[in-house]
Amino acid sequence: MMTKRYKPYGGTNQYGHQQILARGAFCLFTMLYLLVPAQVQSAVWDPRETEVLNLVNLQRSFRSLNSLNADDRLHDAALGHSQAMSTYDFFSHTTLGGPNLNSQPRDRIAAAGYDLSLPSASGENIAAGYGSDFLGITPVQMGALDAARDVMYGTTSLSALSVFFGVAFASWDMVGSSQNDTDWNGWGQGWMGSSGHRNNILSTFFDDLGVGYVWEFDDTYPTAAIPYRTYWTQDFAAGDTQVVPLPAAAWLFVSSLLAMVAIQRRNGYGGNKA
Repeated sequence: MMTKRYKPYGGTNQYGHQQILARGAFCLFTMLYLLVPAQVQSAVWDPRETEVLNLVNLQRSFRSLNSLNADDRLHDAALGHSQAMSTYDFFSHTTLGGPNLNSQPRDRIAAAGYDLSLPSASGENIAAGYGSDFLGITPVQMGALDAARDVMYGTTSLSALSVFFGVAFASWDMVGSSQNDTDWNGWGQGWMGSSGHRNNILSTFFDDLGVGYVWEFDDTYPTAAIPYRTYWTQDFAAGDTQVVPLPAAAWLFVSSLLAMVAIQRRNGYGGNKA
């Protein structure tokens, strides 16, 4: 004879504990996520922008300088300026068209949420026309690494740099390792070949960087015959570095909790088998 079993009100079935753990983990994860300020939640960087950041930090490492942090607020400011240059057909640190008309780099950086009211520093590099190529007669974007090398060094040819500097570079990672300012000024191409731009890249005043890249296939500026098609901005700053305020232990706790749920779901948790 089978005895009918009644489940007390509010009790759990054999999967109840897993459901409670899973819901608890989800709620905790949600709360932790919402604690992250919106401006430092991960933004989408184009791979070309990320590679420029990597090359900047490579060059800084050769001078024993700190690496710059990828800052999404500065990325927004830089991308907005590159987009403005593309849309309104200008090439200048001063915004010459659109809703931010006449704004300067410091204005745009502050508007993006980076606090410059504290003791701070800011700077900007711009470039256009780098990272564009042709496939037959069709304009195309260079891949991420080539585009970043083109705007940083003014070339995608490692052999050209080797010949000019008189150094047989074994890899791209060695470019700049033994070059000084005089060498780069002699080269004169890309951001590293320009003293003003290079000074920003290698400045001891900056801690954070945002890079903005825009591709405009049907660009007609500065001329329809020879348009730029690519627009680049680097925005540098210091004084308001923000790190996502979540200790590693919090993420470890959540992942461990979810792992417990997975294991218990696989093995069963205290349930009675009929």
